[in-house]
Amino acid sequence: MKIKKAFLYGFFVSVVIECCQLVFKCGLFEWDDMIHNGIGCMLGDMIGNTILNEWQRLKGNRNI
Repeated sequence: MKIKKAFLYGFFVSVVIECCQLVFKCGLFEWDDMIHNGIGCMLGDMIGNTILNEWQRLKGNRNI
């Protein structure tokens, strides 16, 4: 997944959750949570892609 796309997915899911908290008055609505969750999703995607690429590289070397 592209890094920008991962950030946007994380951000928009967080927006939905934060808006539900605001409407149903359970939990706190915080703007910074949306940004932090988007960044966390982006970093998770970067780490996951790195691990997946390394695993595929090592798997490919083993077959030779």
